[in-house]
Amino acid sequence: MLSMEHVLAMLLTTAVVVGFGTYKYLRDLSASKFKVMNLARNYAHAIGIEAIYNKANCHRIDSYYGNQLFQEMIAKLEASHDYLVKHGQQELIQDIAMLRQSMHGFHELFLQKSKIENSIELDSNCITTVSFKSTILKVLDHIQAIGEPVQLLLRNQVKTTQLSADPALFECLIMLNLWEISKSAQAIDHMVSLSIRDTTLQYGYAMDKLSNQVPLVLPALCFCFSTDTIVHTALPVYIVSGMVNAPLPTAAKTFYQIESRQITEAHGGYVEIIENESSLTCLYVLPIQGDKVMRFKNYKPADLVVKIS
Repeated sequence: MLSMEHVLAMLLTTAVVVGFGTYKYLRDLSASKFKVMNLARNYAHAIGIEAIYNKANCHRIDSYYGNQLFQEMIAKLEASHDYLVKHGQQELIQDIAMLRQSMHGFHELFLQKSKIENSIELDSNCITTVSFKSTILKVLDHIQAIGEPVQLLLRNQVKTTQLSADPALFECLIMLNLWEISKSAQAIDHMVSLSIRDTTLQYGYAMDKLSNQVPLVLPALCFCFSTDTIVHTALPVYIVSGMVNAPLPTAAKTFYQIESRQITEAHGGYVEIIENESSLTCLYVLPIQGDKVMRFKNYKPADLVVKIS
C-alpha cells in the first residue's frame, strides 16, 4: 500500500513532467514564430532591395537599348549606301543619304532626350539631416540579412556625423555601391572598403572669370568605395563644373554608376570612377550643407498628383 509521501511524490513528479512539457511546447512554438518572423523580415529586406532597383530601372533600359537600336539601323543604311555606290545607283544614293542624315539627326535628339531623362532633381520637402554612419550600417545589415556575403571595411575619418540630403536617395547610393562593388570581378571575398574624409567642393562655373567674385566653396564629405584595402586620400578641393554630366550606360554592369552619378550630381556633388582589371574605385563627394547647389524640382510632386487626378 502506497504511503501518503509516495502519492505526493508521484503527483509532484507528474506536475513537473507536465510543466516541463508545457514549457518545451511553448518554447518551441515561440522559437518557430521567431523563425517565421525572421524569415519574413529577410524577405522584406529582399523585396526592399528589389524595389530600389525597380524604381531605378523604370527608364534606363529604354535609353540603352534604344541607342543600340539606332546604331544598328544607321549601320544597315550605311551598308546599303555603300552597295548602291558600288553599283552606280545615283538616284537611290541620294535618297539613302537623306535618310541617313535624318536618322543621324533623330538619333542626336534621342540621345539628348535620354540624357535629360537620366538626370534627376530633388524634392526640397524631402531634404533633411542624415546620419551617414547609421545609414551605412543599416544598409549593410539589410544586405547581410538576406544572406549576401558582403564584407565592409569602414574608415570613418571625419568628425561630423551628419549631412543634408534626401535620405531615401542617399540610402540608395550606399546600397547600390555596396551591392554592386562587392559583386564586381575586382572584389576579393566580396570585400568593399569605404573611406570617408573631409574635403571641399568649389563651384566656379557661374562666375565671370573677368570679375573679382570669389567662387563658392562648401565643406564636403568624400565617400570613396573601393575594392582596394589601401587607405584612399581625398583632395583638399574638388571642382564642380556647370555642365550636367549624364552619360548613357554602355553595359549592364555600369547602370549603378550612372544612377549613383545622378544622385550625387542632384545633390550638387562630384563623381570620379576609376576602374581597371585589378581594382574598382567609385568616389562620391557630397556637400555637408548643399541647399545652395542642389538641383530641385520646380514643382511639388504632391500638387502635380492632385492636378492630374
